[in-house]
Amino acid sequence: MNCSRSKHRRSPRVVLAVTSAQSLKLMTGFPEYLSKSGWDVHVVTSSAPANTYPTGVSIHHLRMVREPSPIRDLVALFLWVRLLLKLRPDLVVAGTPKAGLLGMISAFVVRVPARIYLLRGLRLETERNLKRRLLWLMERISSSLATKVQSVSKSLRHKYINLGLCAPDKIIVLGCGSSNGVELLDASEIPDCVRVTIGLERDTPVVGFVGRLAKDKGLPTLLSAVRKVLESGTPIQVLLVGPEEPAGSLAEALGQAGLDKSHVVWVGAVPDARRYYQAMDLLCLPTRREGFPNVVLEAAAQGIPALVSNVTGAVDAVIDGETGWLFEVDDSDDLANQLHRVIANPMRRDETGRLARKHVAANFDRAIVWAKTTEFFRHEAGLNTQKEVLI
Repeated sequence: MNCSRSKHRRSPRVVLAVTSAQSLKLMTGFPEYLSKSGWDVHVVTSSAPANTYPTGVSIHHLRMVREPSPIRDLVALFLWVRLLLKLRPDLVVAGTPKAGLLGMISAFVVRVPARIYLLRGLRLETERNLKRRLLWLMERISSSLATKVQSVSKSLRHKYINLGLCAPDKIIVLGCGSSNGVELLDASEIPDCVRVTIGLERDTPVVGFVGRLAKDKGLPTLLSAVRKVLESGTPIQVLLVGPEEPAGSLAEALGQAGLDKSHVVWVGAVPDARRYYQAMDLLCLPTRREGFPNVVLEAAAQGIPALVSNVTGAVDAVIDGETGWLFEVDDSDDLANQLHRVIANPMRRDETGRLARKHVAANFDRAIVWAKTTEFFRHEAGLNTQKEVLI
């Protein structure tokens, strides 16, 4: 019966899942692309997204919570199974820990033939004790029930294997990595952002930060390094783009760093961060864990180089000394020294930005990433027979 149903269906059916609507930005544009490529696309998330998808993409709300919650997780699993029994998809692709766990369990129960766990990062890297063990178990279950694990970066794949979470032949990386690539804009399309309109001084170098204002993103390290640069007599200012997590985290980080807030401009959460890159001389990502940082690609696409901590996932986003720079994670002294060096050499900084844009255009253009991903999906769903070497 199932074979007959699949044989007569005109379009292959795929379910794409993330835990929260906020994470839908991780696949911006891709569901529509798949739909136009002939797929019947269904997106699963826990709440209504801010945007609405066009005809050809269906959205399903299944209440999922980010933290472990046995009763609510069981309810969500029941809803997952019921939905997949109704849809009978050819392929389920689930990323972010909770959606990945529930999606892989339910797809396995319903016997979906192709199940891809999209590994976007490892929360357990910055956790300890019982919570780390619990997150390890969740990852192990997700990867075991998947028919394939897709890692968004090569260093993340390496870490996943070393932690005993997956066999090497089951986890792959498409091309140079990234889950969604980046949209390349022509010079005329790049949004302009005048520094003075957002409260920045016109002629003082700007180091930018884009992301959640959270400890895991390394905000305290950045602010401490900036204070040390200022104390050395070098002028510098900081542009922060993103939401506080939790509320009050910025004030706390400023206090810990001993940095006066007059040197910082915070624009909060914005629907599109791209216009703010043009106000930066340099992007800094002092993250303590990562899968593959899209913000580095977004900055590079506009010719803005990045200074990035040397952690899993982040190291894949730059070629050290060529398209950006790496510094020792959680080391504000090393970061301050690197900021000094980059600020003092604007010609080298500009050349690094040009090379970064060239590197992104060759490897992370959204059209390239989407084409590789779609081909991979087709192969896993049994829609073509040619198998390429993807790693």
